[in-house]
Amino acid sequence: MATSPIKFGTSGWRGLIADDFTFANVRLAVTAIAEHVKTKAQQPTILVGYDTRFYSEEFSQLAVDILQHHGIRALLCETFTPTPAVAFEIMRRKLDGAINFTASHNPAQYHGLKYSSADAGASKNSSISTRCARPNRNSSWIRCMAAAPAISTAR
Repeated sequence: MATSPIKFGTSGWRGLIADDFTFANVRLAVTAIAEHVKTKAQQPTILVGYDTRFYSEEFSQLAVDILQHHGIRALLCETFTPTPAVAFEIMRRKLDGAINFTASHNPAQYHGLKYSSADAGASKNSSISTRCARPNRNSSWIRCMAAAPAISTAR
């Protein structure tokens, strides 16, 4: 099995922007999350949130596109959203989880991705890190990127 720079810890994955935290690695991580979510629900809905860090909006849009490519209904927050608000919305809307782009308390040169499950808590599932380590993980995503449908907007 190939090694991966993506290791989900207690509350997601963090990395240096443009070193570990890249569009390619975000594709791997979100694809792994999508595959994991599809094992938990037949028609899942995932909220995608983000903070004010560098490229947060672009990373969150990419996540929405990947989730939709995998047949997952994706709700994108309209603006930057604090992590507790994302957790609140999971419970309020009875969602299957959320992906939140934030590096929390880490310095500005870091970015991160938190995956929360349907209980609004940090996912403790190690299968996501394992899925990220598979070789050629995002090849079908690259071919289908242009055909992704329009996003749904959380309100």
